[in-house]
Amino acid sequence: MQFVSNFLSNQNEVAEQFLSNARFSLRAASTASEKYEVAIGVSRSFADNFAESLEPLEEWCNTVAAVEEEYMPSGPPFSPITHKLFEHWAVADLKFGPGNETLAECVEAMLKGSKPTKADQLALTLISNLTESRIGFYEVKKSGSKQSVLEDIVDGTSYQCDPLGRKGDLLLTRLLPDPDNPGRHFAATEPCLLEGLNKQGWIEMLRHEAESHELTVEELLKSGHDRLCWLEYVMQAYRGISTERGLILLSGNLTDPETRQHSDGADLSPRYNVSEPQLPVLDFQLTLGQRKLIAQKFPAMAEELELEKSGRRKVFLEPETLMELRQHLSEFLPTAKGSDLTVGRSLANDLDDRVHEIAEIFREHVPGVEGEAYAWVVGAEDLLFRFTLQDTDLEVVRYVKVPSDYDLLDLHEVLQRTFGWDSSHLHYFEINEDRFTAPDSPLEDCYDEEDIPLSRIFSDVLTGEYHYDLGDSWRVKIEVLRGYSWGDALPLFLDGIGPNPVEDCGGTPGFEELLRLLKNPKLKDRDDRRGMVDEDYDPHHCPSAEIQKRLIDDFRDDWGSDGLEVYVKRHQAEAFNVQGKPLDVVFVVESQEFQIVGCHPCYRSDEAEVAVPVIREALNKIRHPQALVVEDKDFAKLLKKHFDLKVKVKQSPPEVNQIARIMESEFAQDRRYFEQIPQDILSDFAQAARHYYLNPLWREISDSELFMLEGLTPRPLLISILGNGGTEHGLSVFEDLDSAIATFEERLREVDSYFFLTYQEEWAAIQLRRELESRGLPTLPESAPLVLTPRGLGQSREYRLTTEVLHLLMKYKVGSKKKQKVGDGVTVTWPILPADLHKLKAKQTPAAGKSKVGRNDPCWCGSGKKYKKCHLGED
Repeated sequence: MQFVSNFLSNQNEVAEQFLSNARFSLRAASTASEKYEVAIGVSRSFADNFAESLEPLEEWCNTVAAVEEEYMPSGPPFSPITHKLFEHWAVADLKFGPGNETLAECVEAMLKGSKPTKADQLALTLISNLTESRIGFYEVKKSGSKQSVLEDIVDGTSYQCDPLGRKGDLLLTRLLPDPDNPGRHFAATEPCLLEGLNKQGWIEMLRHEAESHELTVEELLKSGHDRLCWLEYVMQAYRGISTERGLILLSGNLTDPETRQHSDGADLSPRYNVSEPQLPVLDFQLTLGQRKLIAQKFPAMAEELELEKSGRRKVFLEPETLMELRQHLSEFLPTAKGSDLTVGRSLANDLDDRVHEIAEIFREHVPGVEGEAYAWVVGAEDLLFRFTLQDTDLEVVRYVKVPSDYDLLDLHEVLQRTFGWDSSHLHYFEINEDRFTAPDSPLEDCYDEEDIPLSRIFSDVLTGEYHYDLGDSWRVKIEVLRGYSWGDALPLFLDGIGPNPVEDCGGTPGFEELLRLLKNPKLKDRDDRRGMVDEDYDPHHCPSAEIQKRLIDDFRDDWGSDGLEVYVKRHQAEAFNVQGKPLDVVFVVESQEFQIVGCHPCYRSDEAEVAVPVIREALNKIRHPQALVVEDKDFAKLLKKHFDLKVKVKQSPPEVNQIARIMESEFAQDRRYFEQIPQDILSDFAQAARHYYLNPLWREISDSELFMLEGLTPRPLLISILGNGGTEHGLSVFEDLDSAIATFEERLREVDSYFFLTYQEEWAAIQLRRELESRGLPTLPESAPLVLTPRGLGQSREYRLTTEVLHLLMKYKVGSKKKQKVGDGVTVTWPILPADLHKLKAKQTPAAGKSKVGRNDPCWCGSGKKYKKCHLGED
């Protein structure tokens, strides 16, 4: 029974939304591959949105998420399962639900039931082609400069394709019809070159494998003898990548695990259990005041918990509901007053107590889970901390990225160097009502701060306090702001506000008095307080360079990996090709375990500005580096100018070359996105985007607050964060108020003049991609700083404008003034709330002194269009 397909065939409203999103996204797709990617992306978005109301689709989503985590890890060693291979498998091959259907079959049934118009025929054709497609074994019969002819070894069908392989090659790929060229096909997934068996050997093996599982050969190729068969085969048979030919190499057959490189004697059965435990429901006691507070402030939650029933004091909460209520309270309490604040705090404290129970429940049902209150902490390599000096009106703040496997004793050392102290007094941490101190400390009633990793300490709570010098009583608030899926092996100082507190000056009162004297030389210094600091002490600014130097110098000798030689490989990656010119990808690899400690694409002319800082930062992660090893003399001359280390010239080991080939295969997926961007703009943009990624400005901003940038363009720009809870996923720039208003009122089809920036960190880019998909916008893979517009990838103008915006916002200091000058004639105003946009539009007047623009003149906004085709109607 086609359960999901039958149900969806009557969902005309959902089908219309699907087609609308597909129409919108297909406008920006120019190649056949891009068009199929749109169909796959919109299908996945549809499944995510429908998962809550249709249980089989929830099963599909859970399976895909679990398998993706297993077969496409976010870091080295990289998987041979490519993005395209996985996406096509998930949509076109993966069977699910009581009807044993694929997602493409379900979407096709829904679209056919809705009677699509001619305008929707392309979307329907793409989905139908996906439904009928399968992975296949093909022999290259002819290979030319303009086209190749491939023959399916199973049924003998011939296909005309773009140039692919050499005559006689056996390829594993998925062929799909080109919607723009009837009779022509293209390789929708990266071709894999089969080594070992000849054509007849594969034909006999496929027939034998199908018969042994009571399948036809077509059924075997479509879904395998289980749903992960072909993914597992590529994983196990992967031998490497041919840099000469750009093909993935597979060696091994289906029936003998010993012939496959990475089988470990295992067959092709799935290795991963995608089932999820059923978590128990918690009973929860609410006081009358707490019930009233929820009913008044969170009516949706009140209805869910049935609080309108008289006399009801006990409610039953699933863990997700409890966390949702806790999140509502965290957003409500900062503005609460009077009895609402008192009752809200009591409820928040009660909920915090139950969070620990939830963590225990997860530990019981999910082996290996340390604490589910903040699961992202447990899985993070590094944690971003904010340290804020307390008991003073002075703003003294430090942002430091710290390895999550450090313990509290390590964190104590980080704090000492970050604030400029010398660790000459007692200290203790207070976290979740528990105290921790050094093993040899005379303080009583404290736990040992050694050997408990930070990822465990902060798995149930994200805040704490650090107390130092119990006589002067320095008190520092500790906050974990976010986690990073990759680590730097050493503490990394990102930014700071305010000068270093001075040791033995009398605590915060004495510190405030000292700064007052230092800032005003005319004041009398009766106690000679100015003598407590050196002449180079700056009472106005944070000594950022000094702090980072202390962290590197003091931690590098005892922490981090050890490597006598450091391989620096300059690999010319054809996959990164801009205007016909390939980029260099500079890899820094430590010599013991051959781990990448630095990687960045750059042009050869930019190596001094881009590659050298990347190498220097990588060396900070390695203990006692003694020599840099490179392959060519010109690169060695460049490095000798910038580094004191010995530079050797010799061939890289095979392990380093393998890393380069794997990384280039990852880059190959993004080649087309960089072809139209001039190299000077791309280089400047990449550096600005990287700075943006570390810029602490964004850690202070919520997604309900906007900036207004005036003076950079004829009309003000509105800048917003795409994200929530302090976790930034990207930057959005609106070129007029109407675009911002339409976006925040969710009339998104009327918007055409805004764009997004995403950057290089996989989990964040995945979140951004899902956000864009839910809005019907085109999406891109998550591997580099990119600008997205509603029409697809940004052009040079958007890249240049985004770079200017980033440079100016980096000069802005949050919290100082609402309106601040950041450049010559350029000002930033913040915060502006979405509710204020209509008022702002009413007050907005044309720029003073602007000359009249003719209908056929270039538009004043810089779009390159004629005025009559751009802003004439709006003006």
